[in-house]
Amino acid sequence: MQRLAFLFSYLKQYKYSYGAGIFFIVLTNWIAVTIPEYLKLSINLITNYSESLPSQEEQLFNYLLIMLLLAISIIFVRSLSRIFFFNPGRKIEFLIKNDLFSKLTKLQKDYYDENPTGGIISRIQNDINGVRLICGFGLMQLFNIATALSLTPYKMWNLSPSLTLYVVIPIVIVFIIIRVGMHLVTRNMKARMTSLQQLSSFIVSM
Repeated sequence: MQRLAFLFSYLKQYKYSYGAGIFFIVLTNWIAVTIPEYLKLSINLITNYSESLPSQEEQLFNYLLIMLLLAISIIFVRSLSRIFFFNPGRKIEFLIKNDLFSKLTKLQKDYYDENPTGGIISRIQNDINGVRLICGFGLMQLFNIATALSLTPYKMWNLSPSLTLYVVIPIVIVFIIIRVGMHLVTRNMKARMTSLQQLSSFIVSM
């Protein structure tokens, strides 16, 4: 909890930037799942196309134009979502390094006698890089996955419930098979290790 509180003390300094990033992530995923809706409408229009209804051609053009605009807009929206997450991550990295450097300059010689300088620098570099990834890419992916898993099944069901089931059911089956398989592999590994330990004890006793 202390580590989370320490990290949160830096995160809250950029709450508005993260809020904007979350907004653009939601918008990005909304655009991504909206394009197939217009694709479905376009396909249905082509399937039921009739030369006696010239308005259909104009409607099809409108659908294609909307999809084009959405595809172009998602480039900018996705870029903004990354900017509003990655920039705070880099700024937090900068702040932590400054605070840590200030702390290290106040430590006594005894600390540096017990901890080699190379080891300190290595830990600082690796750990703070990890913090930057968590505050930037990690948080972005957390909200991105949560939003995608919320919007995508809903939109898929609206487009085609049967197709959604065809997609979801194999995923669920594969997930169950993997879970059962991993359980069997783990159980067999434990049994093999137990057998090896018993065999080793028997050989030692001889």
